[in-house]
Formats: sequence, structure tokens, C-alpha cells
Amino acid sequence: MALESLDFSDCGLEGQLPASLGMLTSLQHLHLSSLLLWGSIPESIGNLSSLKTLDLSSSNLNSSIPKSLGKLSQLVELDLSNNSWEGILTEAHFINLTSLKDISILNSYREMPVSLLLNVAYDWVPPFKLHILHIGGCRVGHCFWALIQSQTELVYISLYNTFISDSIEEWLSKISSQVKYLDLSYNNFSGRLPSQLKFPKLQSINLGHNQLEGPLPLWPTNVISLDLQSNLFSGPIPSNLDQLMPKLIYLDVSENHLNGTIPLSICNMKDMYVISLRNNQLFGEFPQRWSLWSGINIIDVSHNNLSGNISSSMGMPSSLEIFKVNNNNFSGEIPFSLQNCTSLIILNLGGNKFTGNLPLWIGSNVSTLEVLQLRSNLLSGHIPPHFCNLPHLHVLDLAHNNFSGTISKCLKNMTCLVEVNDTCQRFTLYEGYDGKTTITSKGKELEYGDDKLAKWGNMIDLSSNNFEGEIPEQ
Repeated sequence: MALESLDFSDCGLEGQLPASLGMLTSLQHLHLSSLLLWGSIPESIGNLSSLKTLDLSSSNLNSSIPKSLGKLSQLVELDLSNNSWEGILTEAHFINLTSLKDISILNSYREMPVSLLLNVAYDWVPPFKLHILHIGGCRVGHCFWALIQSQTELVYISLYNTFISDSIEEWLSKISSQVKYLDLSYNNFSGRLPSQLKFPKLQSINLGHNQLEGPLPLWPTNVISLDLQSNLFSGPIPSNLDQLMPKLIYLDVSENHLNGTIPLSICNMKDMYVISLRNNQLFGEFPQRWSLWSGINIIDVSHNNLSGNISSSMGMPSSLEIFKVNNNNFSGEIPFSLQNCTSLIILNLGGNKFTGNLPLWIGSNVSTLEVLQLRSNLLSGHIPPHFCNLPHLHVLDLAHNNFSGTISKCLKNMTCLVEVNDTCQRFTLYEGYDGKTTITSKGKELEYGDDKLAKWGNMIDLSSNNFEGEIPEQ
């Protein structure tokens, strides 16, 4: 019986792909992902005339992609993602891929140099009708829009970090109306978003890290995820957002120029899971009814001009894992009801005017914290013994407050803070969340993505307080 399926994924296989691979002419499914391969795909790959699935993702390959790949007329799924490809992809690489529905060619590591160019002529008519197009970490030619326009059956489009410089409205007009997932982030799109969308089935849209401007869109849509971070949007958050996007669970409009208050209606969006309004020019008080968000996981309103007290009802959602309100003008005591947030991993209240003592619930009701930042407030009192019951903590910043007394020896109980410990599990972020945290080290402010903060190491800062006595050995 002829071999039809071969799967060596994630088995520790090392070496080069042999030319003899092309002799398996009856092979229909080839999975070689997550391996330690090197070199290139052999030209003989074009002999696999029955191949329907080819998965070489995350296999360390680092050469050009052979044109013989374009001979695979039965190929339906092609995954070449997370490798280090180089050279130029042209029409010849796709010339006979008449069955192709799903293609993925990307390098997910944005800091690596880009050495792959996908360049096709504007009048080229592709032989396929894609459903999924996932390209990232490479350059696409200035006529790539023509390929997009020809793909009328696309439901998933991801073209992040592909160095596209164009009008966003022009591009959106060329995309299939059937699309459900759209990611054009980390490019150089400019201009204003259209007043209407033609995508009735759209569920997720990511236009973050571009040069888009104007007001936030007033789209009536069923989208569940909206990411517009790191653009030039201005004006207020729409007051009727809950009516425009009633199914929204993920909202990231951080690092823009938004102003005004946080609309009260946003609290009506009871399925909200992630909300990030970081680094805008929002002012006014914190909404009082956020406890309606029973499933909220991440709240980040840091680096704004918000003021007043934070309502004690804020602490109601036990699902809350990341809570950042740092660098605002909040005052009053740290809300007692945060004790109900028994899953808290990151708590950053720094750079405000909070007063009072360290809450009794830190280290008792809430012991899951891995990052605790209370610096630059007006907090006072001693560090209570139960505060040391934070075995997972690896960043502690209490600097620039009015704490007094001795530094408790029980800090050594914070095992992940005082020693390198392989058992200390760093938190896992919500997929797609691109949060940032500022760490002050030796007087310098360093900004880390929350995904990298989890691997950053240990830090403790108790400076600029009124502590006395000896410094504990640990």
C-alpha cells in the first residue's frame, strides 16, 4: 500500500529535507512542523503530485522557496509560517496551485530582519480561490492589492507587518465582503476609516499600529473584537458604543489621541473580556458600574487624566486578572472590594494619589499576584506580615510613598521574588492582547510588553520611603 500520510511534527527530528522526499508520489498529507531542520525545501517537492496538505511551520528552514512548489495542483493547505525565508515569491510559485484554499507564510518574530518579498503583477489572475490568507513578516509588492481583489471567497485575511503603505479606505474597498477575520496591523496604512463597512459577517478586525486618523468609527456591526491601538485617532469614544457593537468582547484603542470621558454606556456591554484605553487623553471619573462585567479579564486605563475615587464595586468581577490604572489622578483609598478579584495577576496603581495603608487583602484573599506596582502614591503605614504571602510575585514596586517601620524579614517567603525558581510559572496572556508595563530600574523608566515582562526576571523597589532598621539578607 502506498504511503498517503506522513507526520513527524514536534518529534525532535533534525537535519535537511532529502531530495528523495519527492519519490513519495502518493503522499497526500505531509506534516513536518516544529522540527530542527535547516537548508531549503528540495526541488523534488514538485513531484508530490497527490499532495493536499503541506505543513512546514516552525521548522527552522532558512532559504528560498522553490518554484517547483507551484506544480502541486492538488494542494489545498500550505503552511510555511514561522521560518526564515528569503528571496522573492512570484507568480511562478503559484502557477498551478488550482486547488489551494489556505496559505500561511509568515515570520511571527517582528524584530527579525525581513528578507522575503512577495511580488506579483497587477494583471495576474491567480488560479486559486482562497478562503484563508495569512502573510506576515515579509514585504508585499505595490500591486498586491490586485491579488486581494481577485479573491472573492476570502473569509480570513491577515497581512500584518507586510510594509503596505496605502489608503485604508481604498484597501477595504477591495476586500471580499465575505471576510470574518481581518488583520492589517503593523503596516503604514493612512487616512480615515470609511463611515460604513461592507462586511456583514465580520467578527474580528485589527488595524493596530498604522497611521489612521479621524474619529473612531461609528459602525453598526456584530464584530466581537476591535483592535485600533497605536494610531492617530482623536475625539471621544462613541457614547452609544454598546448599541453599535453589542457583541463586542475585546476592545483595544490604546495609544491614540482620544479625549473626553469614558461613556457610561460601555458598562452595558456585559460580555466584555478585554478593554484597553491606555495612553490617551481621557478625563473624568471611573465609571461606577463596571461590576456588570462579570467575565472581564483585563482592564487597562493607564496613562490618561482620569480622576476621583475608584468605586468599591469595581472589585466585583472575580475573573479580573490584569488591572492597570497607573499614571492618572485617582485619589482615595485602594478599593477594598478588589479582594474579590481572587485571580489578579498584575495590579498597577502607581502614579496616582492613593492614600491609606496597604490593603489587608493583599496576601490573604488575593495571593496570585505576580506583578504589584504601587509606586508614586501617598500610601503610608507598615508592611504587614500577611503581605509576604505572595509566592508567585516577581515584580514588587512600592517606591516613592510614605511607608515606615522596618522591612519585614518575611519578604523571603516571596520565593519567586528573592530567588530564581523554575517552579515559578509566569502568567499566560490573553491571545492577541498587546499590553505594556513600565518598569523603573536604577532611575530609568523601561517599557516592556506584558508578554516580555513575564520573562523579564525579578525586581523589588522600596526606595524613597521612610523605612528604618536593617535590610534583610534576602
